[in-house]
This record gives sequence, C-alpha cells and structure tokens, in this order.
Amino acid sequence: MKFWPKSCRTRSLTWRAAIALAVPVFAGPAQGALAAAGPATFTGSLPDGATYLIQVPNGWNGTLVLYSHGIVIPGSPNPARDVGDPLTGQYLLGRGYALAGSSYASTGWAVQDGLADQIATLDVFGSLAGHPTRTIAWGHSLGGLITAGLLQRYPDRFAGALPMCGPLAGSVATWNQALDAEFVFQQLMAPPGPLQLVHITDPSQSPRTMRGPGCLSVCDFRRWERREPTASGAVSRSRATHIANVQHQSAATGPTTTVPSEVDPID
Repeated sequence: MKFWPKSCRTRSLTWRAAIALAVPVFAGPAQGALAAAGPATFTGSLPDGATYLIQVPNGWNGTLVLYSHGIVIPGSPNPARDVGDPLTGQYLLGRGYALAGSSYASTGWAVQDGLADQIATLDVFGSLAGHPTRTIAWGHSLGGLITAGLLQRYPDRFAGALPMCGPLAGSVATWNQALDAEFVFQQLMAPPGPLQLVHITDPSQSPRTMRGPGCLSVCDFRRWERREPTASGAVSRSRATHIANVQHQSAATGPTTTVPSEVDPID
C-alpha cells in the first residue's frame, strides 16, 4: 500500500476534512442544548497498555474526529489525548462532533504503536458509541505523520485527514535531516572533537535535543572557540572561508535530498 499515492488525493482528503468540519450535519438538539448537557466521556486501556479517551456530545452529529498527539519524551507523563487543545475541543464538542484519541503504548518515536493504538481506539469507539458515519483523522507533529500513515494503511476507515506540521518525509528521511544538521555543527564548530553522532558509546559526548549533560549549546561552541589558537586570526579566517564555501556549494547545487511522493511513515 502506497503513502499518499497521488498529490490530488492529498488535496482532496484535506479539503474533504476541512469541509466536513466546517459544514456539520446535526441529528439532535440545538447547539445550546448540546453544550449544556455536556459530552459522555469514556476512558479505558487497550490490550497493549495504551489508554484511550473518547468524548461523545449529546446529539452527536455522526462525525468522529480522531486525534493523534505529538511526540512524548520518554519518562514524561503520557495521558490519552483526543484533541490538540481545550479550546478546539470545546468548539468541536459544542457543534456535535465526537472526539477520540489514545496515549500510544510507548513514548518517543512511537509511530508503530501510534498506528495500531489509534485503530484500536476506533474499534473501541464503535463498541461504545456506535459506528460513525464518517471519521476524520488529524494530529500535530509526530501525530501528523501518524495521521498520514492511518490514511495510507486504512483508507476505507476515514473520510479525510488533516496532518498538521507532520514530518511526512517518513521516519528515516526526517532523522537523516537532523543528522545532517548535527554533522555540519560538528565539522564547523568542533573538528575533529569528541562528539559522537552515530554508533554512540558515550552519551555524554553526543548532541542532544534537550538541555542536560553533554548537550550542545551556544556556550559549548564558545568554549571550543576559546580552546583553539587564534594567532593572527588564522583559525577564524579559515573557518569563515569554510562556512562561505559550504554556503556557496549549497546555493550552487541546491538541495541534495528530494522528498519522494510515496514514502512509508515508519521506513
């Protein structure tokens, strides 16, 4: 099964999702009564240990909005979330939309668990509240990638999708891009240096995305600067020349990596 096989399909799904959210079809009481009654809330656990959160408003309009959350740093709390922010949740529930989402069974780059747990949450929703007339998937960041993956693997279960700020090049391409940036910093700021970018054996000598021991920062770069000889400014001029050459080559050759139109969310 291919990922976003046609650009027109991507645009079609996005527009269908936007139209579905903008033009609800009500099958119950007036909007004010929905807000006053409050939604029915369901929580529980999936077989793999992930938790789910489901909210169904009184007078549900038949549309389910499935939310996929972004990355959670390992060791951080990982509750189930069915919406990106409370204000958006209040707006959707007040207009008759049901909400659902899971925590995923793992944290970090949890694409595989996210795909499985979101589909499992849809199954639970069907058993608790009934089958929706249409389901719209959406999510932010890593959740945007999971959202796109859901449409790729389970197209018959969704009417549309809104992947927001998702790394849709796929997992390998996304992390290769991050590795490119770390390699540039290593070469320009700390050559040869002790920093380990791959095959890391000493975590204290590897760049990190969070502040902590061994984390690269502007202060780290300044310390490396002070260690290097600066007689006659030779090192500074050499580095400036190196940076200029890199910039010139980049401008001349353009991007060295192209994003394929069909990629796998995990691979």
